[in-house]
Amino acid sequence: MNNRNWYEPYITSWGTEAPSQFSEVLARTIPIEAGRTRLLDIGCGSGIIGIYCLIEKKSQSVTFTDIAPIWIDIARSNVDLKVHDGLIEPSQTKFLEATELTSIPYDEVAQHDLVSFNPPQLPYAYVDEATRQKIDSDPIERSFRRGGESGLEIVSMFFTWYASLPMPKPDAVILLSSFLGRRNIESAMSISGLTPREAPIESNATLRSMFWEYAERFSNSPSEMEDRSIRKVNGVWHKKLLTYRLTNQR
Repeated sequence: MNNRNWYEPYITSWGTEAPSQFSEVLARTIPIEAGRTRLLDIGCGSGIIGIYCLIEKKSQSVTFTDIAPIWIDIARSNVDLKVHDGLIEPSQTKFLEATELTSIPYDEVAQHDLVSFNPPQLPYAYVDEATRQKIDSDPIERSFRRGGESGLEIVSMFFTWYASLPMPKPDAVILLSSFLGRRNIESAMSISGLTPREAPIESNATLRSMFWEYAERFSNSPSEMEDRSIRKVNGVWHKKLLTYRLTNQR
């Protein structure tokens, strides 16, 4: 995303701000076929990924879906700004509130060519108690950050849901932090009967400072360093963001 003008102002529940590193990477790496791809954006949040796919990648349409009504409202507000600017046609968008993954009707899923998910994946095993309490006390923070002890709790739910969909179904794209461990990620896929369609697209990212203590511990094990794709450069820890593309092969 070299041209930032298309998403300013960018509305969130706190005001206006730039997209997160995760959102930028997923928007850049998601495989959209211009004029053809109909995207189901699960956990759309503020709508940044779907908006990018419509404006920059020329997707045919996007359905914005989230479990939280406030995020649907925020996504709709951001889309309305782009409709007003003439960058998006109203007919290209749809909004769907789903209280959980299984409440998204299959007939709705089947109308799309691709499903994207940028999931909550904050691993509570590596989060201090004060940060846990702060997140847990805020329903908005909790809805898009908390990923369970391993960080893969909601990710695993997504894998199970996707694997259970009847054929035919759209491909799925999910963005995950390598800090969670590739073995853990691929084990969660395997348990659901999934395998990646191809090797994930790797993007460089800075590891949040709250996890540096654990990165130092992992640095004592070459296998952990490799599995989590972490490295230290000029005193700063880095990781990879992994864009996985899934196809159910039943």
